[in-house]
Amino acid sequence: MLRSYLIIALRNLSKHKVYSLVNILGLSVGIAFFTLLFLIVRYELSYDLFNQKQDRIYRVVELIDKDGMGEHSASMPYAFGETLLEEYGDYVESVVRIFNMQTTSHTVEYEEQYQTEPNVFFADRSFFDVFDFPLKAGDPDSVLSKPNQVVISEYAAKKYFDNADPIGKTITVDGIYQAVVTGVVSGNHSPSHLDFDFLLSFSTITTNYPKYKHHLQKSWSWNPCWTYIVLKKDKAPEELEYYFTSIIEEKYPDPIRDYVYVYLQPLREIHLSSDLDYEISQNGDIAYIYIFSGIALLILLLAGINFTNLSTARYSTRVREVGIRKAIGADRQELVDQFLTEAVLISFISMFFALIFVELLLPALSFFGDKQMNLYEVNKVVVIASVFGSGILVGLLSSIYPAYYLVKFHPAEMLSNNEKWGQSSRLFRKLTVIFLFTISVFLLMSSFVSWKQLHFLMTAPLGFESKKIIVVPLGEMKEDGSYKELKKNLLELEEVSSVTAMDQVIGASHQTRSFIPSESNSDLSSILVPTLTVRDDFLKTFNIKLVSGRNFSEEDSAGGKEIMINTAMTEYLGYDSPKQALGHAFHTLWGNEKIIGVVENFNFRSLHNKPGPMVIFVDRKPESRAFNTNYMAIKLKDGFQFDKEAIKKIKKVWSLAAPYREMNYFYLRDKINMHYFKEMRLAKVSFFFSLVGIFIACLGLFGMSFFIMNHRKKEVAIRKAMGASDLEIMILLSKEFFALVSVAILLAWPVTYFILNNWLKQFPFNVDIGISTFITSALIAYLTTILTVSYYTIKAGIRNPIRDLGSEG
Repeated sequence: MLRSYLIIALRNLSKHKVYSLVNILGLSVGIAFFTLLFLIVRYELSYDLFNQKQDRIYRVVELIDKDGMGEHSASMPYAFGETLLEEYGDYVESVVRIFNMQTTSHTVEYEEQYQTEPNVFFADRSFFDVFDFPLKAGDPDSVLSKPNQVVISEYAAKKYFDNADPIGKTITVDGIYQAVVTGVVSGNHSPSHLDFDFLLSFSTITTNYPKYKHHLQKSWSWNPCWTYIVLKKDKAPEELEYYFTSIIEEKYPDPIRDYVYVYLQPLREIHLSSDLDYEISQNGDIAYIYIFSGIALLILLLAGINFTNLSTARYSTRVREVGIRKAIGADRQELVDQFLTEAVLISFISMFFALIFVELLLPALSFFGDKQMNLYEVNKVVVIASVFGSGILVGLLSSIYPAYYLVKFHPAEMLSNNEKWGQSSRLFRKLTVIFLFTISVFLLMSSFVSWKQLHFLMTAPLGFESKKIIVVPLGEMKEDGSYKELKKNLLELEEVSSVTAMDQVIGASHQTRSFIPSESNSDLSSILVPTLTVRDDFLKTFNIKLVSGRNFSEEDSAGGKEIMINTAMTEYLGYDSPKQALGHAFHTLWGNEKIIGVVENFNFRSLHNKPGPMVIFVDRKPESRAFNTNYMAIKLKDGFQFDKEAIKKIKKVWSLAAPYREMNYFYLRDKINMHYFKEMRLAKVSFFFSLVGIFIACLGLFGMSFFIMNHRKKEVAIRKAMGASDLEIMILLSKEFFALVSVAILLAWPVTYFILNNWLKQFPFNVDIGISTFITSALIAYLTTILTVSYYTIKAGIRNPIRDLGSEG
């Protein structure tokens, strides 16, 4: 019997080639793009899953909040982890601290090959007791046990040593010390929020940088270390957190002790649910995972409804066949089995083509996801399971309605009136077309608004110059003499307008410092304030407007008494005007600085935040000035651009000063815009999948037009015989489609506006949805309708009416 069903199904597919092609294409595209989004979501949800103790691994984080000022830090003081292990060993199984010297890159040299590496960290020897990064070579118990040992990634091993065994080889770091390669981490693991290529033993710092040893071990106000713990199996995080208050009261200094709160953050929540200050890497966002999942389900739903719609239209032409088969004795279940067999066959063919589409699109999938996505190594079983699972589910569910609906009629009724069944199911097909275009218009409008908001975020004025500036990580060139000589030589270039330096990238990140305001109108004592520590010519380089007071004196003659704040800080401190704040003390814990100038508010953080109070600080101590000189900013004169020639000249000056270190640089605005990678991902996904949605909706409309033309051919023939023109016929037939699409647009507009307006409210700075979004989405919907139905309307308009009037229908 099954063989007979398959033969009949194959004959029908072969006989109606256009219908078969459209149905298979719509279903295969829906399944394929559902699978692609499923892979992105699955990848995002798989972060840190390779760790066997993942349910017991926590990151220790710190919240300091005083009157709305402070920080929510992903990092901790160095001594905190040590204290946990020494004093609370009954609760803690392992602790590891990770540190990057608060430098974004380090120079690595091997056999006179110099490279600037961004993913360099230092870690305790217990790193592999906490995390289960698979070692391709090396003993996890000893690879970080001694000073000057380094574990490298498989990528770094290939980059520096090609196919040679890297174990025992020596590299030079920052031109200061050598490190022996003791281990290689395999790249064959699920993604992690810890992305490193070089992992040096923590004792390397205390051995080669003695000044760090005192600061790290003694300071409880400086929190540079990402600290992770493994709880013992029988302990709950709340039990250990109970003792954090005691640690804070005993160890933290007076100015911040009363405002610190420390808690444990589960490892599994870091990538998708954490957006703290000083994250070790950029994280994802669980909200966008929900959005991507919703879009994936909508695409699959569109494919299923489209399949139902096309199947209904096709079955409407087989009413007489069903009636004859029922009249000669075929029971209802046999007919249902026949139609379900045809649907399953179409589903399997669609799944085959869906697999091809997925395979072809996998290399480009990182365009929508994380730049680290290695989908060439994606589990093929997962892909096949997704394709076949979704294909069978959609195929069966979508075919049940037309199959059972068709066979319920009496044979005499079906044989006597071939039109009746089609008319009775007409409402259903209209509703499916409306639903298809409602979802498509929603996706289109979402795409327009997400791109509009993204464009605004990436181009909006920030209150400082961001487009004509490149930023160079200084590394060991931060030392005072080296930086000053480098700056002097750069300013001799005809293209360069000004040069400055800072501890963090303006507009992208900042540090926080404790300051003590006095003689102000407030009752504040010590407060933690967002701070940029800068060098000479900072305001000049970034064109930051001075509202009141004066600029910094030359750093070598200022005497360590000057500080600048923004207008938001004057309001926070209770001054009536910026001018009133001038001359008042606002000093660090160890200094006697006074406010000498007030600048206009600028966005020192991303546009996810309002500007807020902040301080611009110049470190006058030669011994610590270099520590806060991490980035050099170079601005060109008007009329010059950062073309190849200008960059070549700048690199030449750099190479003379640091021949052992490659000059890496980035455009300031590009760095700032990296904060919007989540919005960029959403814009890409919504745009591309709105096109997919429109495509599937058009296929559904194509099937609807086929059905309507088939059931109205006699009406059309009569109208033409009565003198109707071809144009009048085409307009008559198109009106119904435009009416359905108009209903879909009117349904989509208010719902979409409500959803998008709520999404935009999360941004302190946002765009208006605008009437153009509504008009454009409607025009695209109408245009695709015209293009889709024109084939059948034109065909019906020019068809010879004698052929239809002479047929039995």
